[in-house]
Amino acid sequence: MTRMRPLQLYLHLLKTHPYKTQATVTGGLFLISDIISQQLIEKKGLKSHDFIRTLRQTAVGFIITGPLIYKYYKTLEKFVGGHVMVQPIKKMIIDQTLFAPSYICMYFAVIGYTSGMDTTQVKEKLQKDFKSTMIMNWKVWPFVQICNFYFIPLQHRAITTNSVAVIWNTYLSWKANAVKNDDVTSQ
Repeated sequence: MTRMRPLQLYLHLLKTHPYKTQATVTGGLFLISDIISQQLIEKKGLKSHDFIRTLRQTAVGFIITGPLIYKYYKTLEKFVGGHVMVQPIKKMIIDQTLFAPSYICMYFAVIGYTSGMDTTQVKEKLQKDFKSTMIMNWKVWPFVQICNFYFIPLQHRAITTNSVAVIWNTYLSWKANAVKNDDVTSQ
């Protein structure tokens, strides 16, 4: 077998093993996002780096988010019809009114429970941070998703959003773990 460049290898794996490839790439990008969050945003330093948290973030990307967005984009493509100029707008509206709020709730719950919070603490975290997270979401994702749905082929939509999501997931990692870092200050 000839040696492939990274992009060629990715495209080959995406074609031959799309589900596994999306999950692996998403997990890797979640890993990078948490490292950025801890080292550049929170300035923890290597000695204080929470490696369990990084593993937890990576697992969420690999086990939940990667497979979820892979199926999500295929489902949107299959069931959202209409004129070629209207279809991306419909998809973005569905994304921002159904998927984004559900995903953010699920993300905070999974990170909360897997980091030792009980149900009351998870609910408090959601009450405290859901609204501000959704507002930040609406500053980033509608434009990204409109571009994604208009210009990016289906098989590349997950990697497109994953690329932007490195920054978004850095924010989410910081936001989801902020309660441990600062219980008093509202984020």
